[in-house]
Amino acid sequence: MAARAAPARPRAPRRPLWPWRPSRRTGGFLAVSIDPAHSLRDALDGQAPPANLDLLEIDSHECFRKFKETHGPRLREVALRGTFLDNDDVTQLLDLSMPGLDEVMAFDEISVLVEQGPMLPSS
Repeated sequence: MAARAAPARPRAPRRPLWPWRPSRRTGGFLAVSIDPAHSLRDALDGQAPPANLDLLEIDSHECFRKFKETHGPRLREVALRGTFLDNDDVTQLLDLSMPGLDEVMAFDEISVLVEQGPMLPSS
């Protein structure tokens, strides 16, 4: 007899760190930057963006900090139980900044925005 998979628990809705509220009700585009050195506003050379373009600059370091704040205790528990690392090693591991992690955190933030769907401005 095959074992049944446990039913998936519904995911609680997540909220983005940077809520995007477009200034227009329809037809807008969102340009997202995760580059900490340059900003989208710099790319526009001080000019206002076109009427159908909103800009969002995501601080991926802040996203990672929030992620560790939320999930750090579980990650620590898994590492302590599932490896031969001691507490100091796990602390060092969790403090590492791995290649590509900024991009992963930014994509996670963007996925929250996508899951929410379009957000219209408050009237």
